[in-house]
Amino acid sequence: MVAADGGVFTHGDAGFFGSMGDKHLNKPIVGIAPTNSGDCYYLVASDGGIFTLGDAVFYGSEGALPLNKPVVGMVSTLKSDGYYLVASDGGIFTHGTAVFRGSEGALPLNKPVMGIVLTFSGLGYWLVATDGGVFTHGDAQFCGSTGNIVLNKPIVAIASF
Repeated sequence: MVAADGGVFTHGDAGFFGSMGDKHLNKPIVGIAPTNSGDCYYLVASDGGIFTLGDAVFYGSEGALPLNKPVVGMVSTLKSDGYYLVASDGGIFTHGTAVFRGSEGALPLNKPVMGIVLTFSGLGYWLVATDGGVFTHGDAQFCGSTGNIVLNKPIVAIASF
């Protein structure tokens, strides 16, 4: 788990490889992404700043660039040789070997995007908005959404199984 101040909390057999909890951050942390080695993870801030912990490799960030909307999440590539960042307007930022496969950045959205997850092949991704609207790119298949259903509370996470 990661807190907005960059503090990392591990449980069970999850390894602790450091945190940003004792550092000054320009913007709050909004996401954490492990690498497939299990020996490191990335943290992302809402300004697109990337923090590498353990043996994670830095491939770039949006931390010094003006953004239309804040970054809300990230996911690392299957081989952990890159990562994707997603902004609340559906904009996608790619680093390392992550391949841009489309975005909602230029489209009007009913509600903001809040998460991203890769397909099992790594050749696509799903984005989800707070109303449950799902956007597919690459080889991601559309399997349904709650975008046209009135929800009691907003969607806050997405996962693939």
